[in-house]
Amino acid sequence: VMKRLLLITTCFLLVTFALNACSFMNSIPQGNKPAMTANLDFETITLKNGLTVNLLLRDTIPTVTMNLKLRAGVLFEKENEEGLANITAELLELGTKDFKAEELSEEIEFMGAKVDGSAERDYADLDVNVLTRDLEKGLYFFSKIVVHPTFPQEEIDMKKQEIIADLTRKNEEPGLIAKKAFMKDVYGCHPYSHHSD
Repeated sequence: VMKRLLLITTCFLLVTFALNACSFMNSIPQGNKPAMTANLDFETITLKNGLTVNLLLRDTIPTVTMNLKLRAGVLFEKENEEGLANITAELLELGTKDFKAEELSEEIEFMGAKVDGSAERDYADLDVNVLTRDLEKGLYFFSKIVVHPTFPQEEIDMKKQEIIADLTRKNEEPGLIAKKAFMKDVYGCHPYSHHSD
């Protein structure tokens, strides 16, 4: 009974917060509303393969950040595939046709680069951050990760255990339990009701 009461209370607070935020934004005079999007001066290039590249230059920062977005998020999961988008995105950096997970990790660490794959509700993405001087090498590894991932079975098994342990921990957190219940009530059988993990 106590758990159910806590769940209902948390859901109520989430809805109240959302309604208050909307009400607050609507109460601000039109001219004083904060800008919701930054005015970024970027160049859009379409490659021969159809890939769209948005290029934003900042000469003051000696790093390059690359972000690849794919139509492969939670929205594209079937009912029995919950969590597939997330584990796929996280496994991208754990081995390619030419490099085992450990070798790839060492190469990326040696450059001082950072690689991170994740899946959201509408898309999956891969982020790579590298020093400008190592851009060519960074692009090389970026392409290997995206085009030739191998998804080694031992890495899949380890990642599964890691995710199970993380989900077990999260299932003890009232806020996350309430959020899952809320999403299920709102979206029903739609993939949006799935947790991205």
